[in-house]
Amino acid sequence: MTWREAYRQIPVRTPWYTVFAIWSVARRRVEFFYLDGHNFGFRSSVLNFNAFPHLACALARVFFACPVDHFFDDFLLVDSRRRGSSGQRCLSLSLNLLGQAAEPSKQKEMADSNVGLGVDIDVSFAHSRLTIFAAPVHERIDRVLQFLRDCSRQNYLSPAMAASVRGKLGCIFGTSYYRFGRASLQPLIQREYFETSLAFSPELAAMLEFLLYVMPVLPPLAMSLRPSDVPPLVVYTDAMFTPRKPHPLMRIGWCVHDPISGRSWHSDLELSPEYFTLFVPGMKTYICQGEGIGAVAPALSLPGLFRGRHVIQFNDNSGALSSLINGYASKPDMARIVNVYHLAQFFLRATVWLEWVPSAANIADLPSRLDYATYFQHVPSSEWVVSALPPPPVWRGGFRPLAACVERMLAV
Repeated sequence: MTWREAYRQIPVRTPWYTVFAIWSVARRRVEFFYLDGHNFGFRSSVLNFNAFPHLACALARVFFACPVDHFFDDFLLVDSRRRGSSGQRCLSLSLNLLGQAAEPSKQKEMADSNVGLGVDIDVSFAHSRLTIFAAPVHERIDRVLQFLRDCSRQNYLSPAMAASVRGKLGCIFGTSYYRFGRASLQPLIQREYFETSLAFSPELAAMLEFLLYVMPVLPPLAMSLRPSDVPPLVVYTDAMFTPRKPHPLMRIGWCVHDPISGRSWHSDLELSPEYFTLFVPGMKTYICQGEGIGAVAPALSLPGLFRGRHVIQFNDNSGALSSLINGYASKPDMARIVNVYHLAQFFLRATVWLEWVPSAANIADLPSRLDYATYFQHVPSSEWVVSALPPPPVWRGGFRPLAACVERMLAV
């Protein structure tokens, strides 16, 4: 349901700001116009406007027990089949009591599945599986991909166009598989804020290759109405870095504990010098990249254990953790690592909660430094596993070979 002429109905304390002037070329004079009601564009507009629909929702909830929320002037209701459309009538009455009205032409009949704000919201399994599914409509995905194909063919993408398509992609990824795919949007941010070129760069082409690979098969966002009764996997990851000649020393370490079986696994891996060709040259330290690669390794090494599971994963590096949580990194080498990390969760359908842990409490610090004497004092029955990672030549190539490699590694 939508509120009729919503922005025009909200009064403002400064009505003189709703007057604007333009130069009329035809009449060769300045002409003044008055916009009745609320203006778009001001930073204060969001808070000022949303206060009223928030009040309307509160009124409908308190007085009519109406399960409703809003996104600006769009109202979303979830109700029982027995109550029919009574929730919509109650919301309309709430708006009427506040001197406003709903827009009948944009009202949708109550159904098991409806499209709202470009998202297909399916509640048909809420009573049987206690799960609600949300997914971006296919037409929305197709339009974005076609727009980027056109930009690639025309070899042109302006900063304004980059900002627009980044917003659309952010909404799509936000309503599919959490923050999956955000790191791939880095070239759009660079074009929007920093670059002066308007050509469709190789970085944008690589981004498009990633999007063409994953967006047609994006899984829906599954929102459980009850907490899982299966205990999550507990994962600790770490990396150590020592600058030395001729090649730095980088070693990752990790351990996994499964509360269901009571078993634990651990591993360490010294990265070959070839891995450093993947990183931005000239840095004093590459610990953040090492921590990111270390976070990728457990799922690639034990895919059968991670598949479909809830996971709590601990890391003691706040920089790497921030990139992994947000699904984005400003440096291209870290962005590639973040993409591989989220790609693994994507293929495994794992739900991961990332958490910071102090270094002194990170047990993966022991395998990464080969201190197994201390490690086995704490986890005496832990089993050794070979760390699995895509080889460096695959990391350096295009996204499609890298994604195919990750998919093969997880097909166990």
